[in-house]
Amino acid sequence: MTQVLLSCWFVLVAVAAPAAPEKTCVDARDLLRDLREAREELSELRGLSAAHPDYMTRREMVRRVDELRRLLDRVEDALDGARADAPAVAQEPPMAPDRFEALRKAMEGNNFDEAKLQVVREAASTNRFSVEQVKQVMGHFSFADGKVEAAKALHPRLVDPENFFQVYEELPFEADRKKLREAVAR
Repeated sequence: MTQVLLSCWFVLVAVAAPAAPEKTCVDARDLLRDLREAREELSELRGLSAAHPDYMTRREMVRRVDELRRLLDRVEDALDGARADAPAVAQEPPMAPDRFEALRKAMEGNNFDEAKLQVVREAASTNRFSVEQVKQVMGHFSFADGKVEAAKALHPRLVDPENFFQVYEELPFEADRKKLREAVAR
């Protein structure tokens, strides 16, 4: 929980700080997910603070949690305003065919799904993917769990998320499709 509060602090500092010449691109969905997680943590902390035996400590903890909640509201409002004011930006293209071929070969160089998944996660940290590429990546995994984890890792990096429904074709069992649906819905 301390980690979430520190993350919130860094986000708050970044929002409050004047814009630097170099900008870092962050997916708004990731930031909103982090905000939701921070709110959940704050709610849990508020519940824990209500159980504290000392009245003054309990009162101070509740006050600070409420203040953090107000700050999160301001950050969320700033994000909403920034998105509304932001000009339309051309989206990055999916991973180039030659680089995708290198990714495919790197996956083939690993025998175990966990090692392949690590390669996929590393590639996802700096590249974007098409649904067709995600389907090809999933084909390199021996077990459904690996396929689900790979699709889950690549989902936020899709250039064509409207076509994600095609990915479910790679999973023969409904239980695995359900697992993936639940994972990407979060």
